[in-house]
Amino acid sequence: MDSILAEAGPCGCYQIVQIFCICLVRLLFVWGAFIMIFGNYNPGWRCKNGFKSNGSLDFNFNHSDELRSYHSNTQILSHNSISEVLKTVSKTHSRNVSNMGQNSLNSLLINRDSNIIRNVSDAMSKEYIRNCDVIEYCEGGIEFNPESSTIITEFNLVCDREWITTVILIVTNAGFVFGAVFIGQVSERLGRKTSLYMSIAVVMICSGAAIFSSNWQTYACFSFFLTSGSYAIALSSYVFAVEFLSSKWRGIAVSRPIMSLSLCILCVMMTMFKNWKYLHGFIFLYSCLACLGYFVVDESPRWLFINSKIEKGVDVIQEIAKRNGKQPITRDTLELFLASIENDQDEQEQTFSYFDLFRTKEYAIKTTQLSLLTTLGLILYRAFSFGLKSVPGNFYENAIISSILQAVVLVSAGPVSNCIGRRRTGFLYSLLGSTSCFIVVGFLFLAEGYTQETVIKISTYIAKAVTLAALAVNYLLVVEIFPTAARSVALGFTCAVASLGSFAFAFAIPKDDDDASFAACYSAMAICFFLMIVLFCSLPETNRLNLTDTIVNKRKVDRNLTSATTNHNQDV
Repeated sequence: MDSILAEAGPCGCYQIVQIFCICLVRLLFVWGAFIMIFGNYNPGWRCKNGFKSNGSLDFNFNHSDELRSYHSNTQILSHNSISEVLKTVSKTHSRNVSNMGQNSLNSLLINRDSNIIRNVSDAMSKEYIRNCDVIEYCEGGIEFNPESSTIITEFNLVCDREWITTVILIVTNAGFVFGAVFIGQVSERLGRKTSLYMSIAVVMICSGAAIFSSNWQTYACFSFFLTSGSYAIALSSYVFAVEFLSSKWRGIAVSRPIMSLSLCILCVMMTMFKNWKYLHGFIFLYSCLACLGYFVVDESPRWLFINSKIEKGVDVIQEIAKRNGKQPITRDTLELFLASIENDQDEQEQTFSYFDLFRTKEYAIKTTQLSLLTTLGLILYRAFSFGLKSVPGNFYENAIISSILQAVVLVSAGPVSNCIGRRRTGFLYSLLGSTSCFIVVGFLFLAEGYTQETVIKISTYIAKAVTLAALAVNYLLVVEIFPTAARSVALGFTCAVASLGSFAFAFAIPKDDDDASFAACYSAMAICFFLMIVLFCSLPETNRLNLTDTIVNKRKVDRNLTSATTNHNQDV
């Protein structure tokens, strides 16, 4: 097939239009699949009417070194809530939690008379916090920071209801698994184009319906199918695009910074709208426009040929040659290609299923290796993506900067993989990621203050960017190792396993201010990068090799080819 594509034009006007349309569709994947990065964001809350007072409690400042510097002895206060309030001041006066300045803290602690009760209550009623220690003492309930409207603020998912957020994320992750399993088999049976636009329709319906969710259970249901459709778009569009390209251009295809671009757009929309309903509405409108591409793109000629749709396949090949300004492909060339496609069963076509990935030792080993590699990559990427809210600095700024850096790094993946090979490129990115994680661990103990926070942010940006680049190389290895008849099934299976195995690590980066927890987390991620290095080295090199195609019923070749060629000559 690669020789035919080379004769018809390996990357001409036709492929540019096809890839452009597919890339526009691919934007939906990130928006639908990662909208919970914003939906899971807690902008903070405060007590509506200050704090209740009930009883007395022995108040001790020894729980905080910072507070102990102001008070060296034990005080007896007449309000039980004040102890909890000041504990919260201590806990929230730290990275990513408190907006209260040092002067404000001093003013709270400088007085020891009864006025401290009113001062603390008033101050804590004005500052937005995320600590649940004092929520039971709030007078009149709580109110969220109006700056952002997320799933957490919409359904009040804080403190004793925080577990619901985890449930929604579990349901969302189940959508990843279902989408990968579903699209793998559907793409092999119904075709790349049909499966892609079916997925777009699912995203369109679910994103629009989610806006009208009256409770978190309804939203979780729509989120499941939204994520399923989004992930199906990612996998089907990736296979779809690669099958139009020759060996030279497949490496360049992975360097399309579509995911990074869509993340940047998502982050900009989050910063502009700061409202989950507006984001869903935007996805709905874009999905409607994306469906129009159905009338522009053609079905993959590789899929058409291996499924004995010879006449349609010949039409697509001739259309490629025509739009690229090449001469029509000759009958001799087509005969040579079709004769090279052998039927594994003498008189029957074989349709691959997930069981076939383990039917031979060779496929079983490759499937296992690629599944582990994809799982490690997704573990790291989810940890970095959902952990941005725990990284020092502003959440929105971190999201935008990391997305821009991802785009820059991803652009290098294609040229580098073409020059030094797929395995070495994956090795290089994994090594950079491991080094970045170890740098974070070192600076957690060797530095403090602004220097420490800056190094943590930059190293996390780099690690997240190279993780995505390594994943792109990994996906390229999947589609190049497996033949056309099993390509979607293989990619669907590896991604389903990876989604199932990587879910818990969305919570890997701790939310608290414990340096030991951060160090343990980043050390574990450095080990994951090292394991990726080992797996990349164990895989076969596929750079500059032709894609393998299989399974056409040879008895049908001559009959269908004669009919297709006759019809084409009549049209000419």
